[in-house]
Formats: sequence, structure tokens, C-alpha cells
Amino acid sequence: MFRDASSRFEGFKDSVDMLYEEVERYKRFAKRLEPFIADTVHFVNELIKQKKKILVEGGQATMLDINFGTYPFVTSSSPSAGEICTGLGMGPRCLRDITGVVKAYTTRVGSGPFPHELLGEDDDLLRAAGKEFGTATGCPPRRCSWLDIVALKYSCQINGFSSLNLTKLDALSKLSKVKLGVYYRRNDGKKVRHSQHIFIVQIQLIYWTDVSYSIHNRF
Repeated sequence: MFRDASSRFEGFKDSVDMLYEEVERYKRFAKRLEPFIADTVHFVNELIKQKKKILVEGGQATMLDINFGTYPFVTSSSPSAGEICTGLGMGPRCLRDITGVVKAYTTRVGSGPFPHELLGEDDDLLRAAGKEFGTATGCPPRRCSWLDIVALKYSCQINGFSSLNLTKLDALSKLSKVKLGVYYRRNDGKKVRHSQHIFIVQIQLIYWTDVSYSIHNRF
């Protein structure tokens, strides 16, 4: 490992003493972490057997799912509800309530298709109100759009939500009008294959898609 690092990084010096120090350092890490390491399959299923309540929180979003998201602009795993079983080693019949958490508008981090992306004043207002800025150093501001009902329905189909938790409604309070993306249409005038209300998973077609909106005045 050290020889490989030496060949790739100029000025890196390896030695037997350095190797010994690294091994000892990781031994100390192992000792600190040992109380928190367990066979999670056994651990979780024992809790289920004892009828304990288990709260599982998913990260990222369904549209970044490697199987069902806007590939290749996805993450390396499956942040959908199905991963609860495969990730923790618990059976599907153990699942009870599955709550989908969705913003009152849509955001995307980084590159990738975003046919209903807001640009201009509304984009700036929504981003500022929702504090949609990257959490890591150097991350660009999140891209914002109106709530995409088509993508939300697609996510509901995949996850089988028993309820939805709609967040950040207050971020829309400074806007005079609010739009909802209700169906897709091809921007070349052609109809979307199958149905206008079905989310398009083919990445090539998303780039050629416009969103039709319903407009609602703010109360």
C-alpha cells in the first residue's frame, strides 16, 4: 500500500516505522468502535421479536436510486424503501408504515436532467427562502423547481408510501403564485410515450421533455 502511494504521490515517504504507527493507530480505532459493531441481521430481528419499534431513515432521494432513478445521474445504492429489507436484513412482512418525506417544491444537486428547473427571480427567491445551498464546502447552490407531481407519483409507486410528509411550505409564502408540474410533454410537439402522466425513465427523453403546470394563487 505504501509503495503504491509512493509511486503516485510525489514526496510521499514510506518506512517500516510508518507502517507500524498506522497499524497501531487503527488498533486504537478498532477498540473504540468495537462496542458499536454487531451482527445487524441478528440485532434487528431480535428487536422485531421483542416487538420493539424500529425507526429507519433513508438518505438522499428515490430519483437518485441506482435502479429507478435518472441513471447515470444517480448514487451508488438504492435509497428507496426496498433497501430497508436488503440493507438491514429484515423481511418485507416486518414493514409497517412507510412515510415519504417530500418538499413543497423540487430540488436537484449537481448535474442531470431537470426539465422544470426554475431560472431567474423565482429561482433565487425559492432557493433563499428554503436555504437550498450545498452542505459540503464548495458545493454549488441546489437547483430548484416547482413540485413535480409526476415524479412524486412515480416515487409513490416504487416505495408504497402509507403517508406523505410535506415540508417547507413556508418557503412558498413569498411567491404570489405557485405552480405544480402535472404532466410531461415532448418539447418537439410529439406526445410522450404511454402517458403524459407517467414519469419518463429514459434519460434521453427527459432532456427533450417540457412540463405542463397548474397555477395556484397564494392564499
